[in-house]
Amino acid sequence: MGRTILSAMAIVCGLIMFCASAGAGEIWYVDDDAPANFSTIQAALDAATDGDTIIVRDGYYTGAGNRDIDFQGKAVHLKSENGPENCIIDAQGTQAEPHKCFDFSNSSDWAIEGFTLTGGSHGGLYCVDSSGSICSNTILLNTGGSGINCYRSAAIIADNSIEGNNGYGISCSYSPLEISGNTVRGNAAGGISGNPAVIIDNLITGNTGTGIYGSPDVISDNLVTENVSLTRGGGIFCSTSTVVITENLIAANTSAVSGGGIYSSNDSSPIITNNRIIGNMANGSASDGNGGGLFVDAAGADIRENVILGNTSTGRGGGVHLKNGAVIHSSVIAENTCDNVEGGAAVYLWKAGAKGCTLAFNGNGYGCTVAGYQVAISDCIFWGNDVFSEILGIEVSIRYSNLPGGKGMAMPEATESAICWGAGNVDVDPLFVDPQNGDYHLKSKFGRWDPAANGGTGGWVYDSVTSPCIDAGAEWSCYDQEPLPHGSRVNMGAYGNTAEASKSGWVLKVQSSPMSGLGVTGTGGGVTGYEKLFRDKTEVSLRAPQTVQLSGVAYSFQRWVLDGQELSRGVTAIQVIMDGAHEGTAVYDFPDPPAIPTDVNGDCIVNILDLLEVRNSIGERCSE
Repeated sequence: MGRTILSAMAIVCGLIMFCASAGAGEIWYVDDDAPANFSTIQAALDAATDGDTIIVRDGYYTGAGNRDIDFQGKAVHLKSENGPENCIIDAQGTQAEPHKCFDFSNSSDWAIEGFTLTGGSHGGLYCVDSSGSICSNTILLNTGGSGINCYRSAAIIADNSIEGNNGYGISCSYSPLEISGNTVRGNAAGGISGNPAVIIDNLITGNTGTGIYGSPDVISDNLVTENVSLTRGGGIFCSTSTVVITENLIAANTSAVSGGGIYSSNDSSPIITNNRIIGNMANGSASDGNGGGLFVDAAGADIRENVILGNTSTGRGGGVHLKNGAVIHSSVIAENTCDNVEGGAAVYLWKAGAKGCTLAFNGNGYGCTVAGYQVAISDCIFWGNDVFSEILGIEVSIRYSNLPGGKGMAMPEATESAICWGAGNVDVDPLFVDPQNGDYHLKSKFGRWDPAANGGTGGWVYDSVTSPCIDAGAEWSCYDQEPLPHGSRVNMGAYGNTAEASKSGWVLKVQSSPMSGLGVTGTGGGVTGYEKLFRDKTEVSLRAPQTVQLSGVAYSFQRWVLDGQELSRGVTAIQVIMDGAHEGTAVYDFPDPPAIPTDVNGDCIVNILDLLEVRNSIGERCSE
């Protein structure tokens, strides 16, 4: 997935550079009211040959020769001299006399840069069987079609402002477009309609219709906001595709049916990762206003590591609505609401599941956090939800999850249905870092990720407590993405099995043998004498003396015990490598059982740190 996005970005960057560079041939000038090589743009294109550059001076260009402009298959770079605010092409098209600004057919390697294009009654630009670049233009108020229309074309569309057109901002069919850095705003049919296309780093906002519609290949790093769809998918609607949707902010969009933020139909297998889906609304009826943030009906969907916050629905699934085998992984689902009391304020699952998610502070005083039919939940944390019940459903299985109130908060929707209350469920405070400000990482003495550390670049910090939800997920769940040190078991919640999973570390414990009668300072009973938390993988060298001075007399020890493990007699030093799976273990034993003197209470009290030397692999003394 990462290689696909990076490759697409490299292509975009390379062709944008082409947009900004002049050709290797002749340079021609156009001016409509002053001396120049030509007075109309079409006349300059008629004379130009492949590799030429045409520079259009400031002015207002309209009428014959300055509309329906045809590149005639030539590889020419057409650019304004001083940018779109100073160079306007107005097609002045009407329904009775239709015109567009440009018409590209069977052309390749052309570029158009730096114009305001307006007044097209058949849209602004039309490309058929062509390849070229459309860069740094303002394309607005074209009627009868989209700002840019592409059919079987490979255009690069970059850094344009595309606003107020009567169709889509950009519409493409069978066209591998590279769309980046554009502002697509206030268009009447929607923002971008494309298949296939790579859509990266655009502002897509305020369109009447879906922000991004169709079956593109990649949708990444876009700001998709305040679009209003009269059907499904306010922010994004994807169908018949395996689109990668990643690293976008999808916010404050509205759909009149389902999928306020994202809607994915049952013929798609989207990859939806690392998005922020915030404040969207599915505003349909009680039966079809589903999935305020996200609606997915696809078993092949890969949904993970998203933040789904503050969305609402009128039907089911205030944050998320999943169907037919879809599973959401490792996501924060918080502060969502649903108007339907049985709809699920956070999530509605129909033959679907949630694994490793944090579901927190959802609800509006009634209803349930999760609702559905044939629901599977594991490795999840429920916390702070303002609902009557956490789970309401038919054929619900819940395992290795944190549920406040325990099993009583999981309720069967029908009398013949039972809740399958599996192993590993707990009812504990998960010790979130700062849920009021949206930080649902788990606190840990051994290290937890702080996105605000190091001036906002992120880093590891240490807490005074460790969450009981660390290393508490199912034993069969993957944990290979969690950073060391870990307990060879996944954490519950949204950051389990991710690079931001809170660490669990390991503990080095030294014990004196109860059989020796030797007590240890501070232990009361003489069992545990020394405990050290290790936050990094460490090779530890343990060395104990053969004698100790007690009341001026040297005595030999019967044995030393480290974490309850025993070795043969005569061992005086051992190295332990702690790998996160186990506590370090070793024993120190001496050949001859000594006579151990006692104090008035019958115990010999010594400080174990005076007797044991603990050094890490670089020779530094370990101390509290």
